[in-house]
Amino acid sequence: MFQKKLREMMEAKSYVSIYKDRDDLSLFGFGCIVACNDAHFILASSDPHGVNDGLQLCKTDTICKIEYNDFYARRMEKLINHYKSKHEDYHFQDDLIMELLEYSKTNAFIVSIEICDSGHFEAIGLVDGLYEEGCRILLIDEYGNEAGYAEIKYSDISQINSNEYDERYRRILYQTSDN
Repeated sequence: MFQKKLREMMEAKSYVSIYKDRDDLSLFGFGCIVACNDAHFILASSDPHGVNDGLQLCKTDTICKIEYNDFYARRMEKLINHYKSKHEDYHFQDDLIMELLEYSKTNAFIVSIEICDSGHFEAIGLVDGLYEEGCRILLIDEYGNEAGYAEIKYSDISQINSNEYDERYRRILYQTSDN
């Protein structure tokens, strides 16, 4: 239902609020759509203060409401401009899961991966390998320590967060640890 609107917002580089939690409509993601296909979209997120908050890949069928051109979007645009925290131009094409994982691996960004629409991130860490049917994640715990590996099939991935606030602090801890 929302694919056409997502494409319009992406082409216009407009800010958008995406609501996915039908049980709590006070929760939403805000930013610019930087890629979309029939199954997924990638949101370049901004936090409530207008600061860049990484990338989020989600399924399009999880969206229950989209808001745009509203007072909140105008407020956020002012903050983003003030902090000069606009996102870079991304060049994702069609295989959004694989491309976001490759981008995260190339930039050594920590990712959080939800599988099978669980509502939880089962794998948090660095992309260690990309294969034909899945990926390997070097797990990083909340203290920045290596915690093993996870192998995940692409078809089971329902959400990916890359380089958001929670992932950035783990990266700092990991880079300063004795791993």
